Amino acid sequence: MKLSLDDGRLLPGTTKKDDTLILPPEGGGILLPELAGDGPRWLNATMTVLAGHAQAFELRVWGGEEEPRVTVRFGLMPGFRAAVALDLNWLDGHVLFPGHRVGTQKVVCHGSRIDRAEIRRAALVSMACFEPVSVRVESLSLDDAPCAVQPPCGEKLIDAFGQYAPKEWPGKIRSEEELAAALRAEAAKPAAYPFPSWTKWGGCADRKLAPGTGFFSRARRDGRWYLTDPEGCAFFSMGPDCVVARADSRIDGLENLLDGLPPRDAAHAFLYESPRRAF
Repeated sequence: MKLSLDDGRLLPGTTKKDDTLILPPEGGGILLPELAGDGPRWLNATMTVLAGHAQAFELRVWGGEEEPRVTVRFGLMPGFRAAVALDLNWLDGHVLFPGHRVGTQKVVCHGSRIDRAEIRRAALVSMACFEPVSVRVESLSLDDAPCAVQPPCGEKLIDAFGQYAPKEWPGKIRSEEELAAALRAEAAKPAAYPFPSWTKWGGCADRKLAPGTGFFSRARRDGRWYLTDPEGCAFFSMGPDCVVARADSRIDGLENLLDGLPPRDAAHAFLYESPRRAF
C-alpha cells in the first residue's frame, strides 16, 4: 500500500519539493493515518538524508493520550540511500532494541503496548536539529514483508586510521608516522586528572562517606543511600550504562565504505566477531 506525501499530511513547519521533505530545526514530518486498524505489518521507506551529518527520526504513535504511547527511534547516515523497514509488531512493547539494517543506525523502541485498533494518530518525524534538514523520500508504503536491503555505495566513510573520511580538521592523521607521533605526544602529557576535587574514579574527594573497599559500593548517611567510589567517596551516576575496555562497531554490509580493514583470515580472526561482523 503506497502512502502519500501530499501537503495535507505534512506536520507544521514541514515543506516539500518533489520527493524531498524540508524539515524545520525543531523537527517535522508526515502523518501516517494508515497505521490505525488492521493492515500490512511493515512500514517501508527509501530515504536519503541530504545533509553533512546523520539525522535521527521517530515513528510516533498516539492512543488517547497527549504524549505518544510508543516511539520507534532510528538514525540515518548522511548521503546514503537507505531502505528503512519498521515492524509494526514492535508496537506491542515486546522489544527495546530490535536491531538495525545496513544504512540505518540503532533502532530503539520506547513506550507501552498499543494495539493498532487503539491508534488515534501516527507520524514519522525528525528529531530536533541545529539546522533545517532535507530528506529525500523515494518511497513510503505499508507492506506484508520488509523491503529489500540496499547496500550503500558512494565515497569512503572511514579511513584506514578509523577517522571520518569526508571531513577535514586540524590534526587529522595522514600516515603511520603521524599516528606514532600523536601517540608519543599523548603519552608525554601529565597524568594528573584536571579536576582536583575528584578522585581518580570520579568521586567527590571532599565527601568521604565510608572506608574504601576497592570497589564501587554504597553507603548510608543521614538516612539516605549514596553511591561510593572505590575510595569510599560520594559518587554520582546518571544510571547504569555499558562500560567496557573495548570499542567495536557493526560493519556488516558496510565493508565497501571502510578503508584499511584487515583480511578475515586466521591471523586476524580475533579482530572480528561473527555473525554480525563487528570490528
